Amino acid sequence: MINKNLVIDNFRENFDSLIFIRGIEYLNSNCIKKLEISHNEEMKVKITGKISGTYDYNVSMFFDFKNSKFSELNCDCPYYDNCKHEVALGLKFIDLLENLTKNPDLNYNENQEKKSIYKTKQNNIKNNFLKKQEKFNPENFQIVINCD
Repeated sequence: MINKNLVIDNFRENFDSLIFIRGIEYLNSNCIKKLEISHNEEMKVKITGKISGTYDYNVSMFFDFKNSKFSELNCDCPYYDNCKHEVALGLKFIDLLENLTKNPDLNYNENQEKKSIYKTKQNNIKNNFLKKQEKFNPENFQIVINCD
Protein backbone atom coordinates (compact mmCIF):
# COMPACT_ATOMS: atom_id res chain seq x y z
CA MET A 1 0.00 0.00 0.00
CA ILE A 2 1.19 3.50 -0.85
CA ASN A 3 1.64 5.97 2.01
CA LYS A 4 0.21 9.17 0.50
CA ASN A 5 1.82 11.47 3.09
CA LEU A 6 5.25 9.95 2.46
CA VAL A 7 4.81 10.30 -1.31
CA ILE A 8 3.78 13.96 -0.96
CA ASP A 9 6.68 14.69 1.41
CA ASN A 10 9.15 13.06 -0.99
CA PHE A 11 7.65 14.98 -3.91
CA ARG A 12 7.67 18.32 -2.08
CA GLU A 13 11.46 18.06 -1.60
CA ASN A 14 11.87 18.81 -5.33
CA PHE A 15 10.34 22.30 -5.10
CA ASP A 16 10.66 25.72 -3.55
CA SER A 17 7.72 26.23 -1.15
CA LEU A 18 6.23 29.12 -3.19
CA ILE A 19 6.36 27.05 -6.39
CA PHE A 20 4.70 24.14 -4.57
CA ILE A 21 1.85 26.40 -3.41
CA ARG A 22 1.39 27.77 -6.93
CA GLY A 23 1.28 24.20 -8.24
CA ILE A 24 -1.50 23.39 -5.78
CA GLU A 25 -3.40 26.40 -7.12
CA TYR A 26 -2.96 25.06 -10.67
CA LEU A 27 -4.22 21.65 -9.58
CA ASN A 28 -7.27 23.18 -7.90
CA SER A 29 -8.09 25.37 -10.91
CA ASN A 30 -8.28 22.37 -13.26
CA CYS A 31 -5.33 23.35 -15.43
CA ILE A 32 -4.44 19.72 -16.14
CA LYS A 33 -5.70 18.94 -19.63
CA LYS A 34 -4.23 15.45 -20.08
CA LEU A 35 -2.54 12.83 -17.93
CA GLU A 36 -0.88 9.70 -19.26
CA ILE A 37 0.69 6.95 -17.19
CA SER A 38 2.83 4.36 -18.94
CA HIS A 39 4.66 1.43 -17.41
CA ASN A 40 8.36 2.12 -17.87
CA GLU A 41 10.21 -0.63 -16.04
CA GLU A 42 9.71 -2.88 -13.04
CA MET A 43 7.85 -0.89 -10.36
CA LYS A 44 8.36 2.40 -12.23
CA VAL A 45 5.93 4.44 -14.34
CA LYS A 46 6.33 7.42 -16.64
CA ILE A 47 3.80 10.21 -16.10
CA THR A 48 3.21 12.75 -18.85
CA GLY A 49 0.67 15.49 -19.17
CA LYS A 50 -0.45 18.72 -20.70
CA ILE A 51 -0.92 21.63 -18.32
CA SER A 52 -2.68 24.83 -19.35
CA GLY A 53 -0.96 28.03 -18.25
CA THR A 54 0.02 31.05 -20.26
CA TYR A 55 0.41 28.39 -22.96
CA ASP A 56 -0.07 24.64 -22.89
CA TYR A 57 3.02 23.00 -21.39
CA ASN A 58 4.17 19.41 -21.70
CA VAL A 59 5.28 17.85 -18.43
CA SER A 60 6.89 14.49 -17.74
CA MET A 61 8.29 12.64 -14.74
CA PHE A 62 8.86 9.14 -13.42
CA PHE A 63 7.50 7.56 -10.26
CA ASP A 64 9.24 4.64 -8.57
CA PHE A 65 6.94 2.48 -6.44
CA LYS A 66 9.91 0.89 -4.62
CA ASN A 67 11.00 4.10 -2.92
CA SER A 68 7.83 6.22 -3.40
CA LYS A 69 9.84 8.92 -5.17
CA PHE A 70 9.58 10.98 -8.33
CA SER A 71 12.54 11.54 -10.65
CA GLU A 72 13.44 13.20 -13.95
CA LEU A 73 10.89 16.01 -13.67
CA ASN A 74 10.67 17.98 -16.92
CA CYS A 75 8.50 20.78 -18.26
CA ASP A 76 8.85 22.79 -21.46
CA CYS A 77 7.83 26.06 -19.79
CA PRO A 78 10.47 28.82 -19.60
CA TYR A 79 10.98 28.53 -15.81
CA TYR A 80 14.59 27.59 -15.04
CA ASP A 81 13.92 25.03 -12.27
CA ASN A 82 11.24 22.57 -11.19
CA CYS A 83 7.97 24.39 -11.76
CA LYS A 84 4.32 24.71 -10.73
CA HIS A 85 3.23 22.67 -13.79
CA GLU A 86 5.23 19.71 -12.51
CA VAL A 87 3.71 20.16 -9.05
CA ALA A 88 0.17 20.10 -10.48
CA LEU A 89 0.78 16.95 -12.53
CA GLY A 90 2.58 15.15 -9.70
CA LEU A 91 -0.16 15.94 -7.19
CA LYS A 92 -2.81 14.80 -9.66
CA PHE A 93 -0.93 11.51 -10.00
CA ILE A 94 -0.73 11.18 -6.20
CA ASP A 95 -4.50 11.72 -5.96
CA LEU A 96 -4.89 9.05 -8.61
CA LEU A 97 -2.69 6.66 -6.60
CA GLU A 98 -4.88 7.19 -3.57
CA ASN A 99 -7.96 6.32 -5.64
CA LEU A 100 -6.21 3.27 -7.04
CA THR A 101 -5.50 1.83 -3.64
CA LYS A 102 -9.07 2.47 -2.47
CA ASN A 103 -10.89 1.28 -5.61
CA PRO A 104 -9.83 -2.14 -6.92
CA ASP A 105 -12.54 -2.17 -9.60
CA LEU A 106 -11.12 -1.80 -13.08
CA ASN A 107 -12.06 -3.29 -16.38
CA TYR A 108 -8.69 -4.93 -16.90
CA ASN A 109 -8.42 -7.27 -19.85
CA GLU A 110 -5.19 -9.27 -20.04
CA ASN A 111 -5.84 -10.03 -23.70
CA GLN A 112 -5.71 -6.40 -24.85
CA GLU A 113 -3.86 -5.62 -28.06
CA LYS A 114 -0.27 -4.44 -27.75
CA LYS A 115 -1.13 -0.78 -28.32
CA SER A 116 -4.34 -0.78 -26.30
CA ILE A 117 -5.27 2.32 -24.33
CA TYR A 118 -7.41 2.44 -21.21
CA LYS A 119 -9.62 5.52 -21.30
CA THR A 120 -11.48 6.01 -18.07
CA LYS A 121 -12.36 8.53 -15.39
CA GLN A 122 -10.03 9.28 -12.52
CA ASN A 123 -12.06 7.45 -9.87
CA ASN A 124 -12.10 4.15 -11.79
CA ILE A 125 -8.45 3.74 -12.75
CA LYS A 126 -6.19 0.92 -11.75
CA ASN A 127 -5.52 -0.88 -8.51
CA ASN A 128 -4.59 -3.83 -10.69
CA PHE A 129 -1.43 -1.96 -11.61
CA LEU A 130 -0.39 -2.21 -7.99
CA LYS A 131 -1.78 -5.71 -7.39
CA LYS A 132 -0.85 -7.30 -10.73
CA GLN A 133 2.37 -5.46 -11.52
CA GLU A 134 4.09 -8.67 -12.54
CA LYS A 135 1.43 -9.41 -15.19
CA PHE A 136 1.93 -6.17 -17.09
CA ASN A 137 4.06 -6.05 -20.18
CA PRO A 138 5.77 -2.64 -20.42
CA GLU A 139 5.01 -2.55 -24.13
CA ASN A 140 1.23 -2.76 -23.74
CA PHE A 141 0.37 -0.79 -20.62
CA GLN A 142 -0.88 2.76 -20.80
CA ILE A 143 -3.53 4.85 -19.09
CA VAL A 144 -4.77 8.01 -20.78
CA ILE A 145 -6.97 10.43 -18.90
CA ASN A 146 -8.35 13.43 -20.73
CA CYS A 147 -9.17 15.98 -18.06
CA ASP A 148 -11.15 18.44 -20.19
